[in-house]
Amino acid sequence: MKQGPKGLAVGLAFLFQFIFIATAFAAPVSSRDLLESGSKYQGQLIEYEGEVVGDLMQRGEYAWVPISDGLNTIGVWAPSSCAKKIKYIGSYRYRGDRVRVSGIFHDICRDHGGDLDIHAKRLDIIERGRRIFYPLELSRFVGVGILGLFALLLYLLNHFRMRGPS
Repeated sequence: MKQGPKGLAVGLAFLFQFIFIATAFAAPVSSRDLLESGSKYQGQLIEYEGEVVGDLMQRGEYAWVPISDGLNTIGVWAPSSCAKKIKYIGSYRYRGDRVRVSGIFHDICRDHGGDLDIHAKRLDIIERGRRIFYPLELSRFVGVGILGLFALLLYLLNHFRMRGPS
């Protein structure tokens, strides 16, 4: 059975669509891969995903955005317009926004003193951060109460011992 140009075009379109979808949903590179095999990714467009932690540092039209994938934190040099999308930064009380960065990886960045970094072309919020609430534990209140009573008992014993018999 012979296919005409229309059948070939449909087949090629399907093939290219499959290749595009497969690359669009490729897994982000881990910080471990970037740190251990940085030269392999040098100058390449990569995706990196993680939680925004630490402090955002504005530098004119750009900002340093520290992003942790749970193993390590990588500095991302992003346009300020991208950094302004970030609402929550990870700390003791907050879970930071989870972001996906597409950018050029530099194992040794000549623009930033030879440091390892990613120059972001795109920064997307995957999941908004939130405040973390730590529940009060009854056992801690009981422990504090017992220690408080013990301290009061020691104070009273010391006070009456110092006064002596009247």
